[in-house]
Amino acid sequence: MPTITDTQKISRRVQNTIAAGQTLSFSGYSNTFYIISTTGQLRIKTNTGISALYDGKKGVKTYEGNPFDVLEVSNETTQAITFDLFYGFGEFIDNSNTNTGATDTVSTNLAIVATGVPQLLADSDASRSEIWLWTDETNNLAWWAESAARLASPANYQKIGQNLDGFTKLKTKAPIWVVAAAGVNIGGIILK
Repeated sequence: MPTITDTQKISRRVQNTIAAGQTLSFSGYSNTFYIISTTGQLRIKTNTGISALYDGKKGVKTYEGNPFDVLEVSNETTQAITFDLFYGFGEFIDNSNTNTGATDTVSTNLAIVATGVPQLLADSDASRSEIWLWTDETNNLAWWAESAARLASPANYQKIGQNLDGFTKLKTKAPIWVVAAAGVNIGGIILK
Protein backbone atom coordinates (compact mmCIF):
# COMPACT_ATOMS: atom_id res chain seq x y z
CA MET A 1 0.00 0.00 0.00
CA PRO A 2 1.47 3.43 -0.89
CA THR A 3 2.21 6.13 1.68
CA ILE A 4 -0.98 7.99 2.48
CA THR A 5 -0.96 11.75 2.87
CA ASP A 6 -3.31 13.64 5.19
CA THR A 7 -5.28 14.89 2.17
CA GLN A 8 -6.03 11.30 1.14
CA LYS A 9 -7.38 10.32 4.56
CA ILE A 10 -11.16 10.38 4.76
CA SER A 11 -13.86 10.10 7.39
CA ARG A 12 -17.35 9.23 6.21
CA ARG A 13 -20.64 8.27 7.74
CA VAL A 14 -23.00 6.18 5.62
CA GLN A 15 -26.66 5.56 6.40
CA ASN A 16 -28.21 3.08 4.02
CA THR A 17 -30.45 0.06 3.54
CA ILE A 18 -29.03 -3.06 1.94
CA ALA A 19 -31.25 -5.67 0.33
CA ALA A 20 -31.06 -9.35 1.27
CA GLY A 21 -28.11 -11.08 -0.36
CA GLN A 22 -26.57 -7.82 -1.63
CA THR A 23 -23.11 -6.24 -1.18
CA LEU A 24 -22.30 -2.53 -1.14
CA SER A 25 -18.76 -1.28 -1.74
CA PHE A 26 -17.22 1.92 -0.33
CA SER A 27 -13.80 3.34 -1.18
CA GLY A 28 -11.39 5.70 0.52
CA TYR A 29 -8.20 5.27 2.54
CA SER A 30 -9.24 4.26 6.06
CA ASN A 31 -7.95 2.52 9.15
CA THR A 32 -11.25 2.30 11.05
CA PHE A 33 -14.80 1.16 10.55
CA TYR A 34 -17.56 1.16 13.14
CA ILE A 35 -21.18 0.02 12.91
CA ILE A 36 -23.09 2.74 14.75
CA SER A 37 -26.39 0.90 14.42
CA THR A 38 -27.89 -1.88 12.34
CA THR A 39 -31.16 -3.79 12.16
CA GLY A 40 -29.32 -7.04 11.43
CA GLN A 41 -25.92 -8.69 11.27
CA LEU A 42 -23.61 -7.50 8.47
CA ARG A 43 -20.46 -9.00 6.99
CA ILE A 44 -17.75 -6.36 6.73
CA LYS A 45 -14.79 -7.11 4.48
CA THR A 46 -11.75 -4.99 3.61
CA ASN A 47 -9.27 -5.40 0.78
CA THR A 48 -6.58 -6.08 3.41
CA GLY A 49 -8.15 -9.33 4.59
CA ILE A 50 -10.55 -8.43 7.40
CA SER A 51 -13.82 -10.33 6.99
CA ALA A 52 -16.28 -10.96 9.83
CA LEU A 53 -19.91 -10.60 10.90
CA TYR A 54 -20.71 -7.50 12.97
CA ASP A 55 -23.66 -6.24 14.98
CA GLY A 56 -24.19 -2.62 16.01
CA LYS A 57 -21.69 -0.77 18.20
CA LYS A 58 -18.77 -2.86 16.89
CA GLY A 59 -15.92 -2.28 14.49
CA VAL A 60 -12.19 -2.47 13.84
CA LYS A 61 -9.25 -0.09 13.97
CA THR A 62 -6.21 -1.37 12.07
CA TYR A 63 -2.61 -0.52 12.76
CA GLU A 64 -1.58 2.88 11.36
CA GLY A 65 0.62 1.23 8.73
CA ASN A 66 -2.12 -1.14 7.54
CA PRO A 67 -4.96 0.98 6.10
CA PHE A 68 -7.54 -0.32 3.67
CA ASP A 69 -9.07 1.48 0.71
CA VAL A 70 -12.07 -0.74 -0.09
CA LEU A 71 -14.80 -1.65 2.41
CA GLU A 72 -17.55 -4.10 1.45
CA VAL A 73 -20.77 -4.41 3.44
CA SER A 74 -22.75 -7.59 2.76
CA ASN A 75 -26.19 -8.69 3.88
CA GLU A 76 -26.17 -12.49 4.15
CA THR A 77 -29.70 -12.62 5.60
CA THR A 78 -33.07 -12.98 3.89
CA GLN A 79 -34.31 -9.54 5.05
CA ALA A 80 -33.27 -5.97 4.14
CA ILE A 81 -31.00 -4.36 6.75
CA THR A 82 -30.76 -0.66 7.56
CA PHE A 83 -27.39 0.45 8.91
CA ASP A 84 -25.39 3.48 10.02
CA LEU A 85 -21.65 3.05 9.40
CA PHE A 86 -18.56 5.18 10.01
CA TYR A 87 -15.31 4.54 8.18
CA GLY A 88 -12.14 6.57 7.87
CA PHE A 89 -9.12 7.58 9.92
CA GLY A 90 -9.36 8.22 13.62
CA GLU A 91 -12.27 6.88 15.61
CA PHE A 92 -16.00 7.42 15.81
CA ILE A 93 -17.15 9.21 18.94
CA ASP A 94 -20.84 8.61 19.56
CA ASN A 95 -22.27 11.79 21.03
CA SER A 96 -25.86 10.99 20.18
CA ASN A 97 -26.78 11.27 23.87
CA THR A 98 -26.58 15.02 24.41
CA ASN A 99 -27.36 14.80 28.13
CA THR A 100 -24.03 15.90 29.60
CA GLY A 101 -25.26 16.05 33.17
CA ALA A 102 -28.38 15.90 35.25
CA THR A 103 -28.68 19.69 35.41
CA ASP A 104 -27.76 20.53 31.80
CA THR A 105 -30.60 21.50 29.49
CA VAL A 106 -30.51 22.92 25.98
CA SER A 107 -31.11 26.61 26.45
CA THR A 108 -30.58 28.13 23.02
CA ASN A 109 -29.87 27.04 19.48
CA LEU A 110 -27.87 29.62 17.54
CA ALA A 111 -27.29 29.83 13.80
CA ILE A 112 -25.70 32.38 11.49
CA VAL A 113 -24.51 32.53 7.90
CA ALA A 114 -20.87 33.64 7.81
CA THR A 115 -20.00 36.88 6.03
CA GLY A 116 -16.23 36.41 5.79
CA VAL A 117 -15.49 38.72 8.73
CA PRO A 118 -15.60 37.99 12.50
CA GLN A 119 -19.14 37.79 13.89
CA LEU A 120 -20.43 37.46 17.45
CA LEU A 121 -22.23 34.13 17.80
CA ALA A 122 -22.86 34.14 21.56
CA ASP A 123 -22.53 36.77 24.29
CA SER A 124 -20.74 36.00 27.52
CA ASP A 125 -22.98 34.04 29.86
CA ALA A 126 -22.14 33.21 33.48
CA SER A 127 -24.89 30.55 33.60
CA ARG A 128 -23.69 28.64 30.52
CA SER A 129 -22.19 25.21 31.26
CA GLU A 130 -21.21 24.40 27.66
CA ILE A 131 -21.57 25.64 24.13
CA TRP A 132 -21.32 23.18 21.22
CA LEU A 133 -20.24 24.80 17.96
CA TRP A 134 -20.94 23.31 14.53
CA THR A 135 -20.41 24.16 10.90
CA ASP A 136 -21.44 22.73 7.55
CA GLU A 137 -18.02 23.57 6.09
CA THR A 138 -16.69 20.10 5.22
CA ASN A 139 -13.04 21.19 5.11
CA ASN A 140 -13.14 22.57 8.68
CA LEU A 141 -12.46 26.10 7.46
CA ALA A 142 -14.50 27.83 10.15
CA TRP A 143 -12.89 29.18 13.31
CA TRP A 144 -13.82 30.42 16.79
CA ALA A 145 -12.17 32.60 19.42
CA GLU A 146 -13.19 34.46 22.56
CA SER A 147 -12.82 37.90 20.93
CA ALA A 148 -12.97 39.42 17.46
CA ALA A 149 -9.39 40.66 17.86
CA ARG A 150 -8.12 37.10 18.43
CA LEU A 151 -9.59 36.02 15.08
CA ALA A 152 -7.06 38.33 13.37
CA SER A 153 -4.18 35.97 14.17
CA PRO A 154 -4.23 32.22 13.28
CA ALA A 155 -2.24 31.45 16.43
CA ASN A 156 -5.15 32.65 18.57
CA TYR A 157 -8.12 30.77 17.17
CA GLN A 158 -9.34 27.19 16.80
CA LYS A 159 -11.11 25.31 14.02
CA ILE A 160 -14.76 24.39 14.49
CA GLY A 161 -15.66 20.73 14.04
CA GLN A 162 -12.29 19.20 14.82
CA ASN A 163 -13.79 15.99 16.10
CA LEU A 164 -15.62 13.46 13.96
CA ASP A 165 -19.16 14.34 14.86
CA GLY A 166 -18.62 17.91 13.68
CA PHE A 167 -19.05 19.59 17.07
CA THR A 168 -16.52 21.57 19.05
CA LYS A 169 -17.52 21.49 22.72
CA LEU A 170 -16.45 24.42 24.90
CA LYS A 171 -16.75 25.04 28.62
CA THR A 172 -16.33 28.79 28.47
CA LYS A 173 -18.55 31.56 29.70
CA ALA A 174 -16.77 34.12 27.49
CA PRO A 175 -18.29 35.52 24.29
CA ILE A 176 -17.84 33.34 21.19
CA TRP A 177 -16.74 34.97 17.95
CA VAL A 178 -16.65 33.01 14.68
CA VAL A 179 -15.36 33.55 11.16
CA ALA A 180 -15.61 31.59 7.89
CA ALA A 181 -15.99 32.24 4.18
CA ALA A 182 -19.20 34.02 3.20
CA GLY A 183 -22.14 31.63 2.99
CA VAL A 184 -20.88 28.99 5.46
CA ASN A 185 -23.43 28.04 8.13
CA ILE A 186 -22.16 28.19 11.72
CA GLY A 187 -24.20 27.46 14.80
CA GLY A 188 -24.12 26.71 18.46
CA ILE A 189 -26.10 24.84 21.06
CA ILE A 190 -25.96 26.38 24.52
CA LEU A 191 -26.35 24.11 27.54
CA LYS A 192 -27.20 25.51 30.96
